[in-house]
Amino acid sequence: MNSKNQIEYDSIEFFSDGYFNNAFVGIWGSYSNGNSKICNWDDYRVPNANKDFDIGVGEFNVSEKYWNKGWLDIALKNQAPNHAIKRSKWSQLPTAFSFTNAD
Repeated sequence: MNSKNQIEYDSIEFFSDGYFNNAFVGIWGSYSNGNSKICNWDDYRVPNANKDFDIGVGEFNVSEKYWNKGWLDIALKNQAPNHAIKRSKWSQLPTAFSFTNAD
């Protein structure tokens, strides 16, 4: 909150490696069955994630191990610096993966 009692997004030093904003570290609990899971998020990195999840040095980069668990879009966005994902000149889809029509 700023001096005018307004919510203000703090982006000071967002370019720094250690920048965290809007971070949450906690537990999610299901109302229906009582199950709980670790639930962490942040704007640019995932705090307290497994060491093999975020393999980026200065930027968030998801390990290939997690691509098939819903993280491929992030890997594509960050263009996987190890060049494990290659784009075909004929398509915008990565050639390392095949996609099927769900119809």
